[in-house]
Amino acid sequence: FPVTIAALVVAIVAYVAGSIKVINEGDAALVERFGRYRRTLQPGLNFTIPVIATIIVDTTREQVFDVPAQDAITSDDVYLKADAVVFWRIMDLRRVHYEVDDIKAAIESIVLTALRDQICHMSMDKIIAAREEISNKLLRKLDEVTQSWGVKVTRVEVKDIKPSEEVLKSLDKIRYRRTLQPGLNFTIPVIDTVIVDTTREQVFDVPAQDAIT
Repeated sequence: FPVTIAALVVAIVAYVAGSIKVINEGDAALVERFGRYRRTLQPGLNFTIPVIATIIVDTTREQVFDVPAQDAITSDDVYLKADAVVFWRIMDLRRVHYEVDDIKAAIESIVLTALRDQICHMSMDKIIAAREEISNKLLRKLDEVTQSWGVKVTRVEVKDIKPSEEVLKSLDKIRYRRTLQPGLNFTIPVIDTVIVDTTREQVFDVPAQDAIT
């Protein structure tokens, strides 16, 4: 009889211990039973049914990932590569988990499509000066699409915009040099390198040397 009571006490303690789930601040968790969603656990002490409950934990902190460089073409037919970085956070874990198969891949796909669309409507010289404008347009586009996915894109930054290697090689072959005269001159940004030197009269000393008479 005492053994039975002891075994019962141990079973109860094990059950209670197994039902306790602590979710850390900055995290959220889903509870599934037999593959079906039951509820979302918030930070703090939570109780679940052990064995039959599956807990899926993810962070609600801001996350960041790089969008790899991609090829694009400007309105003046310049091929270039551009990449970006995306800052985002989970607002509704249930939607993130059940509405989208791979949330990062989905966000990356939208960024790539929107970035190409922005670049194809601008000339090369305008793109260099409009990096912040492009980033803001990407953010608005992501905000529209991702609302139903349970995430919030907080910031998008276009990092590098530069001509592709093929374009740079072609430019090296056909590049010509010209002399810029005093006054207003126009060059191709990013591509041209300008070397400045003075045309004023200059003077220098010739160091003393030994001589034999």
